[in-house]
Amino acid sequence: MKNPKSLKTIASILTVIIVIFLAVNFFLVSNKKGGSVNLITNNSSETTLSDEETKQELYSSESDADNNSVADESKTNLQTKIESEISKSSSTSPILSKTNDTQIKTAEQESLTEELTSSEADSAEIDSSTINEQMFSEITDNIIQPAIDSFNGEIDIYFEILNHDLIFATQKDPMYPASLAKLFLTGTIFQSIEDGIIEYDKNIAYDLQIMITESDNAAFNRLFYQLQDAVPERNMFDFVDDFCMQNNFNQTTIHSLMVINGNERLIYPTDYVFESSALDVGRFMSMVCRGELVNAEASQKMYELLSAQERTWKIPALLPNGAITANKTGELDSLSHDAAIIKSPNCDYVLTIMTDSPDAYQADLLMQDLSLEIYNYLNP
Repeated sequence: MKNPKSLKTIASILTVIIVIFLAVNFFLVSNKKGGSVNLITNNSSETTLSDEETKQELYSSESDADNNSVADESKTNLQTKIESEISKSSSTSPILSKTNDTQIKTAEQESLTEELTSSEADSAEIDSSTINEQMFSEITDNIIQPAIDSFNGEIDIYFEILNHDLIFATQKDPMYPASLAKLFLTGTIFQSIEDGIIEYDKNIAYDLQIMITESDNAAFNRLFYQLQDAVPERNMFDFVDDFCMQNNFNQTTIHSLMVINGNERLIYPTDYVFESSALDVGRFMSMVCRGELVNAEASQKMYELLSAQERTWKIPALLPNGAITANKTGELDSLSHDAAIIKSPNCDYVLTIMTDSPDAYQADLLMQDLSLEIYNYLNP
């Protein structure tokens, strides 16, 4: 039998061991609980890092959800707390949940679809198939006629929506056409080429180019001289008369050269009648656009010349980039004119305006404004 004193010693040792063991366990458990509180701190840079790491954990937990039938309650509570903290943080957080990202993309797509639908609806308000007499009347009655009534001076207008047989013309008496006369000489030159009277060469091509695009007066005279030299026994102005008669430009007579040196009238005596109308000029532009003036090839070349126009401060001036214009201007003292083919998204049309007024600058402004109003009505 063991000594009672030895047994007491052993019991004391065991008691100390148990106390130490319990103390160590208590310390470890307290340390573990304290560490969980510091996952989210008040430091913004650490918060961002914690957000990123935590979101990766959340994505992982979502993907593994089907493989885990029982969730750890403490981990769930921790995730809930972290998500709550993230939702309170700055809206510029670099991480978005997959669900939120999908919702944002869906909202953006819906918004874009609504915008496209609205845009398509707007563009469908007027197209080439819906242009009719009522619309045309609204333009002439509410836009063109008020401009005519308020203008201080003489004004002559031709307006045609191509391919719809819709034409408005004031049909005023002819007036001095200034450089619009160059249109009829251009047509005459191409007709003379077609008839074999002259040949299309680089000199004629050059003079046509600068006569139309730069409104060069010397080129106008040189082209007349070409006709005179080709058939000396005829008066060169007769060629333009024939061309105008052939195409029913009944209000147009071009019986004069452009005065440059002052002696042009002495070289080729004539009656010096020099006149035209918005009706004739407008019909000229319409026939060019339809490929009916002289022939399709000649019409195309004339259109190309007009579309290269450098003098575009009247009818084309305010039109948007969607408009394609081909025009010819004319001006002298109180006279200001412009004739244009406008190709727009919904339709193509011709607008010719001839004016004689005390203020040619105001006439130019009227052309700009009237042109834009018509364009906007046809292309809302």
